[in-house]
Amino acid sequence: VLLQVMGYEKVLQDLTGNKLDEWREYSLFEIPVDEEDENLFVLKMECPSTAHIHTLRVPPGTNAREAASWVNHGIDPTEFTVET
Repeated sequence: VLLQVMGYEKVLQDLTGNKLDEWREYSLFEIPVDEEDENLFVLKMECPSTAHIHTLRVPPGTNAREAASWVNHGIDPTEFTVET
């Protein structure tokens, strides 16, 4: 319920999430929930051009780069085309 009301970004700001890994503009956090539930794993992404922050829940057992690929349907972020 807390996540539905606050959202992942606000939870990361207000609660103590453990930063597990970072790669480029991606940071992977683990947020402890309680002893009965599985911890949450959240990927925080900051847009390099706008500085807008996006947060998404990702599966456990990944590093930041793997989580970024998972979010993008298996496409590694280094494969993105850059438009100018």
